[in-house]
Amino acid sequence: MQETNSSEPTATMAQTFERIANDLQPKLHRCARAPQRIVEFEKASPSFFGVKACAVDHDINDLSWGKGSDFILDFGIHMVGYLSFHLDYVGQNMDAPCRLRLTFGESPLDVTMDMNNVNTWISTAWLPDEVINIDICPQTISLPRRYSFRYLRVQIIDTSPKFKVSFSNVQCESISAVSQGHQIDAVEFPDPLLQDIDHVCISTLRDCMQTVFEDGPRRDRRLWIGDLRLQALANYSTFRDLDLVKRCIFQFAAVRREDGSLPACIFEKPTLTASTDYIADYDALFAAIVYDYVEASGDMETGLLLWETVLDCPKRLLSNLNSTSYVFEAERSKHHIFLDWAKGLDKSAGAHGVLLYCLKVTNKLAVRLNKQPPYNELILKMTDAANSFLKDGIFVSGQAQQVSYASAA
Repeated sequence: MQETNSSEPTATMAQTFERIANDLQPKLHRCARAPQRIVEFEKASPSFFGVKACAVDHDINDLSWGKGSDFILDFGIHMVGYLSFHLDYVGQNMDAPCRLRLTFGESPLDVTMDMNNVNTWISTAWLPDEVINIDICPQTISLPRRYSFRYLRVQIIDTSPKFKVSFSNVQCESISAVSQGHQIDAVEFPDPLLQDIDHVCISTLRDCMQTVFEDGPRRDRRLWIGDLRLQALANYSTFRDLDLVKRCIFQFAAVRREDGSLPACIFEKPTLTASTDYIADYDALFAAIVYDYVEASGDMETGLLLWETVLDCPKRLLSNLNSTSYVFEAERSKHHIFLDWAKGLDKSAGAHGVLLYCLKVTNKLAVRLNKQPPYNELILKMTDAANSFLKDGIFVSGQAQQVSYASAA
């Protein structure tokens, strides 16, 4: 086993960690899937989305479409991959280009609601649609962008009076680090609803497992520390792709900053790069990710290689402890603490708990690596200090004694 030396130049360590991550890049498995049916959506107030899919009794290969027409294809399951189709014209001759709008829907609302004039703080470039112009038919069209979808809406924006277009061999080449034939020990639930939920969760995890654990294959398609922790835990109980977890861990370690902190997320392409986003509680949770990985894999060498990185991760949160009472004071923080999206959330109690958890996990990792646990005394003081957040058996936070799920959790 090899342990990193704190005197070793940071650049050399970063290069070593990035090389380890690169060597673990997975082969993406590909599987072609054709649409199962053409559907129309009708209003249905009892359903979750307020609409229901009704099958159209036609084969796409037998139909042609002109200006202003549209149709929706249902592929039957959620997929992450690349769309292709064969386009031909029907008529005298193709005297103008064919303009199409393709809208990729994860849910029925994606393909039934108008996406024009969307008002959001998130870039509208993430909207799942494409407008393409095809000059010559017949032609096989392969879209270069990867999409995450179940439904595909095709709108024929324009052709000309002299021709219509027909579609055939529509398919999605779905991709994942997990093959379609991968066997897992699925849990059997007596409740069919729980069984369905579990199936969807496992499928969602598989779709997120690409060259990294993406936080979402539709958006942002990035690796985040907070998401990685939960995805890795679910992976240990399902696909057990330990190499993909290890790759992601070393990618974060490779972009450690000069102060020892880790970015909240990273970019793989065009080169491995740290995001400017920094979240103090995500940084601290890196210790938990490494510990969980070592426990699941027995890979002690990785634990030793990353020990110095783990020790640096809680330092930003530690700086917010009251030096006398050892109570976490979120208002002192110079760094963003996330915990939850809720506006107005007081984060002192919740962050105290997160930090205490991360210190305990670091101690457990130390024991696993035959090292002296570094936080025994501090854990005792913070555990005792946690009582200051209790009022009538309920955790409260801040001067207003705010009650929240974030504090209670």
